[in-house]
Amino acid sequence: MAEGDVVTVSLGVQIDGYSVISSHTIRMQSVPTPATGPVADATCALYFITRGIVNMLSTGSITRLQEIVREGLETFGVSVVEGSCLRRVRRFLVGQSTIEELHPKVIEFGSQSNSSFNIAPGEVYLLDLAISTGTGQVRIHSDLRPTIYTRSIPRSKSHTNFKLQATRTLFTKLTSNPSLYSVFPFTLRQHTDPARAKLGVAELVTHGILQPCPVLVEKSQNAIVVRRTLTMLVRRPGEVVVLGGGEQEVGVVWVKSEKAVRIGGELEKAVKGEDVKVIELRKIDEERMDLE
Repeated sequence: MAEGDVVTVSLGVQIDGYSVISSHTIRMQSVPTPATGPVADATCALYFITRGIVNMLSTGSITRLQEIVREGLETFGVSVVEGSCLRRVRRFLVGQSTIEELHPKVIEFGSQSNSSFNIAPGEVYLLDLAISTGTGQVRIHSDLRPTIYTRSIPRSKSHTNFKLQATRTLFTKLTSNPSLYSVFPFTLRQHTDPARAKLGVAELVTHGILQPCPVLVEKSQNAIVVRRTLTMLVRRPGEVVVLGGGEQEVGVVWVKSEKAVRIGGELEKAVKGEDVKVIELRKIDEERMDLE
């Protein structure tokens, strides 16, 4: 890490198929000084758009949520990264490409898809939003290999004989330990012998049993990407509980932008969140959490 680097930290946990995912972006600095320029613009856009979506999740329409994103991008002169979305998550379902979900509720920001659905009390949503100082288009990294994989359960049940002993050993490990290798993404570092497990990965990928999660980078040279991920429960109309990734948990990067939210716009109204209650989990001690 070098002075001024922008780093995103992500964490996801699941218990019995129910998951909470969180990520936030930090800036490496030895002396506390505010970031300026494009980094500040992207950080401000991410903060205000995220806050607007959280406030309007339980009361706003899909069209209004998309308008909040559009106005935030135009205000700060940045782009939304491909793949950024708001999606409903359910037990064992967090948008894995290895699972075909029936009746998904997803808004893909920046795409031309016309999503239309109602957000209902009791539903849990994952906001995964990345903002770029470049075009927002991504490509697969040419050098870094995937280290995270997801498993296709249907393909696992209809497998054929494998050529390599390492593949057979890895497949047995995957199917015999569902607590570690379920439908959620996993890393081979969980394996007792990671080096040997790597030998069997290629054959499982060829058969479609494993699908790699590629390392993606922005196509624009020298572009900076900031990202925020939150998991939220719509408790009732006008009330949202942030389960992971809230402001008390991640904090905000210190920045100074010359651009500002337009007064009277949809983004400003959403950020104010009048008549909306947002509750965050608060840590009481080492073992207990409570709603604040």
